[in-house]
Amino acid sequence: MGAPAQVAAARPASRRPAPARLTPNGLTLIETMVALAVMGFILIFALPMMSGGQGRSELRTAATAMSTALRAVRSRAVAKNREEIFLVDTDRARYRPPGGATASLPPSIRLTLFTTTQEQLSPGIGAIRFYADGSSTGGGMTLTRGDAHYDILVDWLTGRISMHGRHDDRRS
Repeated sequence: MGAPAQVAAARPASRRPAPARLTPNGLTLIETMVALAVMGFILIFALPMMSGGQGRSELRTAATAMSTALRAVRSRAVAKNREEIFLVDTDRARYRPPGGATASLPPSIRLTLFTTTQEQLSPGIGAIRFYADGSSTGGGMTLTRGDAHYDILVDWLTGRISMHGRHDDRRS
């Protein structure tokens, strides 16, 4: 027998690689601009609906500042072992701790004071008195803006100051 016959393997015809497809790797400038324009229109319509949140935030900030000032007056009365008076002017929506500067509330906030008859100094002006043992004459204030309210209460026995927010959802 002779030499083994060599069988030539059929070679496939050489193929050229297919042209690379252009695949997007991101957004085009036009797509980005359209998306930004849509978000802008959404914000234009959404912001007026959300403006009530800013007013409530302003109200809460004012109530927190007033509560902090009341706590400081109580602490001062205990530390100095003497009476201290926190003055409130409801007509001008402002208050003054002893030895401190007068603080005014934003014009959109209405202030109401609840205190004892003895502490009503004149119409629209009253006080809450703190004693050396930490107790007080008691009372409270309500800060109102629209349908949102914050009550700041001063316990007469302990002088403890508490703040409570409330919101009326009733619509006419």
